Amino acid sequence: MMKTLLRQTRRVLCWVLSLSLILQALPLLAFADVPATAAAQYPPFLIGPGDMLSVTVYGEKDLPDKYLVDSTGTIEFPLVGPVMLGSMTQVEAAKALTVALSKYLNDPQVTVLVTDSAQYTVSVLGNVVKPGKYLIRGLPTLLGALAEAGGPMANSDLGSVVLVRGDTTIKMPLDIYLEPHHVPQSQPLLYPGDILYVPTSPWPSFAEWAIIASLLSSAAVLADAIYTRHP
Repeated sequence: MMKTLLRQTRRVLCWVLSLSLILQALPLLAFADVPATAAAQYPPFLIGPGDMLSVTVYGEKDLPDKYLVDSTGTIEFPLVGPVMLGSMTQVEAAKALTVALSKYLNDPQVTVLVTDSAQYTVSVLGNVVKPGKYLIRGLPTLLGALAEAGGPMANSDLGSVVLVRGDTTIKMPLDIYLEPHHVPQSQPLLYPGDILYVPTSPWPSFAEWAIIASLLSSAAVLADAIYTRHP
């Protein structure tokens, strides 16, 4: 009777160990698609004070390419002097610089990119690989922001993730977006200034469960051996 019980216990522990390893190896799902309505309603990326711009004028290698937007939304550009770019999109800023430079250059071709922003960022904090602030690129989804931060640690509590938006705290359980049959279109977007916080799970992680199961399995094997020698 005792020998049979030990064998059954060892079999159950082996199943627990196998299941833990399989779950631990599941990859993070790819970025989810965003509905067109959500994309249309998302606020446009506007240049503001404190932003760092990369400005390229085709064929003009002697011109600087890095510009800091001052508190008034202005940059100092060679040849033309101060240029107001605040509250413009990157495309609008390129057009404004093109018009200003056309007085000095023949058919200037200008590209403006925001390389760092003081306001268009989201923060991913807590139990992630690389907590910090991240520049918004395109339409930031929950899983997209999490991926930017290197993903959650193995002992993260994905069911208790919270989103801080202004004075409001919203519960955002990420585990539902990792389910195999999840509909990707339902994944919400993050907005400038949002803070995503991933807490540490109070329960053992899958990897820790695997270690526990392995230790218990070894203990069961040892007990079985002792019982065999001394029935």
